Amino acid sequence: LKNNTTDVKVGEEATLVFTATIPEGSLIYATGYTDCPPIAAVVRLDSSSSYTASSDLVSIHPETYTDDIFECDVAIFKETATFEQKVKIMEKSDRISGVLEYQICTKDVYCVLFNYPFKLDVTVNL
Repeated sequence: LKNNTTDVKVGEEATLVFTATIPEGSLIYATGYTDCPPIAAVVRLDSSSSYTASSDLVSIHPETYTDDIFECDVAIFKETATFEQKVKIMEKSDRISGVLEYQICTKDVYCVLFNYPFKLDVTVNL
């Protein structure tokens, strides 16, 4: 969680922060572009009455450029990627879980879809 806090109250919004180190010569497609073949990153929260996504996944400081292969404008990360997902806390819970889905490509244009499951232990106070 943002600011290294795992204590939140019912009715508050929490910000999940995802940070990844990217292998040299590779890139991860970010968020914030449309109508383009590379698959943009997304968080899919597990179904729960305890929390709900209150925003789309946001890429923090991606690089944008026109991709020659896909022939469209894209947003990417090289070296390090940071994403933030806002979540509204609806009722007492001890965990937020889901999956971060993203596409990573090498400089040789070998692309793979990744699913990163996550479980975050939290303390929700009434």
